[in-house]
Amino acid sequence: MSTRHDDYYLRIEAINLDYFVYDTHDISTIRGGSFILLSIFEKLLDKFEHCLKDIGSAASIGLYEISDSSLEDAERIRTEAVAYLNEKTGHHATFAAALVRQNNGIGFEQQMQNLVAEIRLKQFQSLSFQLPQPEDTNIYCCLDHVRPGIKPDPNGKSKADKFSRSVNFRKDQGKSLRSNLYSKLLRFPDPNSFPVTSDLQELAGNSGNSLDGMMAFIYMDGNRFGKIRDAKCKTPEKLFEYQKVIQNKLRLPALKKLLQFAQLPENKSFRTKAGEIRLETLLWGGDEFEIIVPAWQAFNALNILFEVLNSPAAVFEKTSLTHAGGVVFCKHNLPILQVRNYAHALCDDIAKAGVPPEIDKITNEHNRVAFFHVSQFDLVKGNLENVIADHQFPAKADDFCYSNSGLGNLYTTLDLIKNNIPSTKIHALVTALHTGDNEIY
Repeated sequence: MSTRHDDYYLRIEAINLDYFVYDTHDISTIRGGSFILLSIFEKLLDKFEHCLKDIGSAASIGLYEISDSSLEDAERIRTEAVAYLNEKTGHHATFAAALVRQNNGIGFEQQMQNLVAEIRLKQFQSLSFQLPQPEDTNIYCCLDHVRPGIKPDPNGKSKADKFSRSVNFRKDQGKSLRSNLYSKLLRFPDPNSFPVTSDLQELAGNSGNSLDGMMAFIYMDGNRFGKIRDAKCKTPEKLFEYQKVIQNKLRLPALKKLLQFAQLPENKSFRTKAGEIRLETLLWGGDEFEIIVPAWQAFNALNILFEVLNSPAAVFEKTSLTHAGGVVFCKHNLPILQVRNYAHALCDDIAKAGVPPEIDKITNEHNRVAFFHVSQFDLVKGNLENVIADHQFPAKADDFCYSNSGLGNLYTTLDLIKNNIPSTKIHALVTALHTGDNEIY
């Protein structure tokens, strides 16, 4: 009697990212954790190319098809794939995998939802993090403040400054990734095509600039991308096509254009004196991305991003692919995870407000971005909309949110103000608006 062979869908997710990516304020560690996950799924596909076909992987999620396989073999492939991911992440990340047989009486969309549901169930049934191995020490990690500190910090101020194995693994990867990260993403043959700064102090430092030490954290997320994917991707081929549109027609062209802009001779303030581009990327590859640029280049960066994100290429199956964003201006040395939370709140609570739930009603005017300047860190407590209303009166949160077309008007207005009003008077005008004064001096 022959063993029955079928086709299967396999979904593997890196889960609990707060314990592998976002558990320290150290840029190299965050970068390392984020891009380890992005690259590891590409390596997984190379390793298992004989049995896995990519049908829509993105960022920290792998989605594959297993063809003409017995259930036993499909389950073995799932087990071996997860073991490979665990090994290549040093057993510091957590993964969950789900398997479903094709042609089991339900449609592709429902099968995808079943995979996600099984992943979530496994996530709830497992630990939120990988338990660190027991260590003979009473020192905790100087960056995550939880795991045992084992590896001495080369720049530490005392012998007690040590990294945990998890942090050390990610930090090393983050440092090595920095030099050729963008060349790899854009598939440039020269690994040194886009040299970048190593930390936020370098990125934001410019003694000849009034915004010395200031940075802009930019977070962008697709509007209703999940709904669009569910409604328009009824087959594996459509899902694969959709992911290629997001990455190859929007994300990568926008990144390439930004990097090339930064390298133009006339844009030297986008580079250090050593020629390194002032750009940091903390999240890439899925429906959302996070980058950091110098505060004085924020509007240039947004303008470049929206030139691509608002282009005719931003369409899938006659549906507009739009983005909402949050931009936080702040000092480079503020706790980066808190700044990240503010950017997400700006995007989710303010910029996405008004985006219709019906995907066929979304237009380019829903490309929107909200701004916030953190001048006093201790003031930011509770709901960000309320904070803005309290401390920016008479303005309210929505006054700091602009559509793509509104950004053009903002740039023009800012140029007029900058070119015609002394900076001291600008500050006086803003103060007068806050206090209700009718005269300024």
